[in-house]
Amino acid sequence: MPGESYGRREGLDRVGGGNDRQQMKMNLMICAVAFCVFGPAAVAAGEKATPGQEALTTRWAREVTPEKVHAEYPRPQLVRPDWVNLNGHWDFALTSQHTPEPWTWESKILVPFPVEAALSGVKKNVSDAQRLWYHRTFTVPAAWQGKRVLLHFGAADWETTVSVNGKQLGTHRGGYDAFNFDITEALKPSGTNDLVVTVWDPADAGSQPRGKQVRSPHGIWYTGTSGLWQTVWLEPVAPAHIESVKITPDFDASAVTLEVSVVGTGGKSTVKAEVLEGPKVVQTGEVSVEGSAGTLKPRLALKIPNAKPWSPDSPFLYGLRVGLHTGDRAMGERRETSPSPLNGERESTQTRRLSDRPTRSNLTSGCARFPWPRTPTVCSGFA
Repeated sequence: MPGESYGRREGLDRVGGGNDRQQMKMNLMICAVAFCVFGPAAVAAGEKATPGQEALTTRWAREVTPEKVHAEYPRPQLVRPDWVNLNGHWDFALTSQHTPEPWTWESKILVPFPVEAALSGVKKNVSDAQRLWYHRTFTVPAAWQGKRVLLHFGAADWETTVSVNGKQLGTHRGGYDAFNFDITEALKPSGTNDLVVTVWDPADAGSQPRGKQVRSPHGIWYTGTSGLWQTVWLEPVAPAHIESVKITPDFDASAVTLEVSVVGTGGKSTVKAEVLEGPKVVQTGEVSVEGSAGTLKPRLALKIPNAKPWSPDSPFLYGLRVGLHTGDRAMGERRETSPSPLNGERESTQTRRLSDRPTRSNLTSGCARFPWPRTPTVCSGFA
């Protein structure tokens, strides 16, 4: 996510006596300060950034191509079989904040990498006085005829406005959360559709949540993550369909409650759920849904026989299949694979209990403490 850093150090408890520990702490501090002051090597000034040119490159970055960029299904916890990935090369332009849509596009950008990243192919820092523009075309599969078409964004930082075929669909503000637009009414009856996305990111000039992103990165302050930085994709849904599923476990009762957000068209339908242990269905349930058009949230309780609670020693995962049915016809089905719904976390003054078993947590603090005076401790809070 933008502005956040997560990591883990292992083996610190295995260091010998107090002097050794003290020396290790000193070494870690020296390394941290050296990294903050000097940082990783950057792309040479004036040199065009290309994917994989970042100094700290992993083997996964080296495998990225415009044809193979985050090709995996983008929502593994709620899966439908049909979707179209819009990642890849888009037309790109960087303008002043109040400039209208450009007539020409200055370069290409590899979505979904932020404009500051070398993998984007742009590698430019962005100020609050500038605006990012993205453009591409797409076609809708013929098999989706008669369905609603949703345009999904995994995340974009920060203010994102979307237009399809010249029709503005809406604006989303936020840098961390997924969002979507129903683009059905803006689509052409056939052929190629035109998609334009514009993003404005104030970074530290604004008051929005931003982690440690700043316009001028230095010390412990991070380079920004502006624009599209998660997968963009299309998904067909029935006029009546499941929008989301909220799972609430009850460890003591070996049960789970589902709250299914249903977009209805009026009339009566049924939400059906199946709990799977591998390929085997171990529990089923259903609840009727009846009401006017709009979003409804029916609740369904399921008792899990011979439940297998999740734990670090036995990380068993249940599967969950949820479908919306009218008569004998399934309107929209999602399959969710998630940690066992029978996780129960409890805390006492002495120990933390996970699934009613004592569980020890080894956590590290992401605090940057500098020895010079009047410098506050800054914590990123990772574990």
